[in-house]
Amino acid sequence: MYSEPVEFVSSNNFCNIALSIETDLSPIQLLKSLKEIEKRMGRSIDSGKTRNYSDRVIDIDIVSYDNLIFFCNRLEIPHYRHLHEREFSRLLLDSLFLNRT
Repeated sequence: MYSEPVEFVSSNNFCNIALSIETDLSPIQLLKSLKEIEKRMGRSIDSGKTRNYSDRVIDIDIVSYDNLIFFCNRLEIPHYRHLHEREFSRLLLDSLFLNRT
Protein backbone atom coordinates (compact mmCIF):
# COMPACT_ATOMS: atom_id res chain seq x y z
CA MET A 1 0.00 0.00 0.00
CA TYR A 2 1.32 3.41 -0.92
CA SER A 3 0.66 6.58 1.08
CA GLU A 4 1.64 10.20 1.11
CA PRO A 5 4.14 11.35 3.77
CA VAL A 6 2.76 11.98 7.24
CA GLU A 7 4.05 14.71 9.57
CA PHE A 8 6.46 16.22 7.03
CA VAL A 9 6.54 17.53 3.47
CA SER A 10 8.00 15.39 0.71
CA SER A 11 7.44 14.86 -2.99
CA ASN A 12 7.77 11.10 -2.45
CA ASN A 13 5.11 8.55 -1.57
CA PHE A 14 5.82 5.69 0.80
CA CYS A 15 5.44 1.96 0.29
CA ASN A 16 3.91 0.53 3.48
CA ILE A 17 4.02 -3.11 4.52
CA ALA A 18 2.80 -4.83 7.69
CA LEU A 19 3.90 -8.22 8.89
CA SER A 20 3.61 -10.41 11.91
CA ILE A 21 6.63 -12.27 13.29
CA GLU A 22 7.51 -14.57 16.15
CA THR A 23 10.66 -13.76 18.10
CA ASP A 24 12.49 -14.64 21.28
CA LEU A 25 13.92 -11.12 21.41
CA SER A 26 12.76 -8.65 24.04
CA PRO A 27 11.16 -5.45 22.70
CA ILE A 28 14.43 -3.53 23.20
CA GLN A 29 16.51 -6.28 21.57
CA LEU A 30 14.07 -6.33 18.64
CA LEU A 31 14.28 -2.55 18.34
CA LYS A 32 18.09 -2.70 18.28
CA SER A 33 17.99 -5.37 15.56
CA LEU A 34 15.53 -3.36 13.46
CA LYS A 35 17.63 -0.20 13.82
CA GLU A 36 20.67 -2.16 12.62
CA ILE A 37 18.73 -3.29 9.53
CA GLU A 38 17.75 0.33 8.85
CA LYS A 39 21.38 1.44 9.24
CA ARG A 40 22.69 -1.29 6.89
CA MET A 41 20.12 -0.18 4.30
CA GLY A 42 21.40 3.41 4.41
CA ARG A 43 19.28 5.15 7.00
CA SER A 44 21.54 7.60 8.77
CA ILE A 45 19.12 9.61 10.94
CA ASP A 46 16.87 7.98 13.54
CA SER A 47 13.74 10.14 13.66
CA GLY A 48 12.72 8.28 16.83
CA LYS A 49 15.59 10.04 18.56
CA THR A 50 15.51 13.40 16.76
CA ARG A 51 11.71 13.70 16.27
CA ASN A 52 12.54 15.32 12.90
CA TYR A 53 10.96 13.44 10.04
CA SER A 54 12.47 13.40 6.56
CA ASP A 55 12.75 11.15 3.53
CA ARG A 56 14.41 7.84 4.30
CA VAL A 57 15.21 4.57 2.60
CA ILE A 58 13.46 2.47 5.24
CA ASP A 59 11.51 2.91 8.47
CA ILE A 60 10.62 -0.15 10.55
CA ASP A 61 8.22 0.29 13.46
CA ILE A 62 7.09 -2.08 16.18
CA VAL A 63 3.36 -1.45 16.37
CA SER A 64 2.45 -4.13 18.91
CA TYR A 65 4.15 -6.95 20.77
CA ASP A 66 1.76 -9.61 22.03
CA ASN A 67 -0.47 -7.81 24.52
CA LEU A 68 2.41 -5.90 26.06
CA ILE A 69 2.14 -2.29 27.18
CA PHE A 70 5.64 -0.82 27.24
CA PHE A 71 6.93 2.75 27.35
CA CYS A 72 10.46 4.11 27.42
CA ASN A 73 12.22 7.02 25.75
CA ARG A 74 12.98 4.91 22.62
CA LEU A 75 9.92 2.71 22.26
CA GLU A 76 6.17 2.87 22.78
CA ILE A 77 4.13 -0.34 22.59
CA PRO A 78 1.46 -0.31 21.39
CA HIS A 79 2.47 2.36 18.85
CA TYR A 80 -0.39 4.81 19.39
CA ARG A 81 -0.02 6.77 16.14
CA HIS A 82 -0.04 3.67 13.96
CA LEU A 83 -3.04 2.21 15.73
CA HIS A 84 -5.15 5.36 16.07
CA GLU A 85 -3.97 8.24 13.88
CA ARG A 86 -2.50 6.85 10.67
CA GLU A 87 -5.14 5.46 8.35
CA PHE A 88 -2.65 3.57 6.15
CA SER A 89 -1.43 1.68 9.24
CA ARG A 90 -4.92 0.75 10.37
CA LEU A 91 -5.79 -0.53 6.91
CA LEU A 92 -2.61 -2.62 6.72
CA LEU A 93 -3.07 -4.03 10.20
CA ASP A 94 -6.74 -4.83 9.57
CA SER A 95 -5.73 -6.65 6.38
CA LEU A 96 -2.93 -8.51 8.14
CA PHE A 97 -5.14 -9.79 10.93
CA LEU A 98 -8.08 -10.61 8.63
CA ASN A 99 -5.77 -12.82 6.55
CA ARG A 100 -4.58 -14.74 9.62
CA THR A 101 -7.96 -16.37 10.24
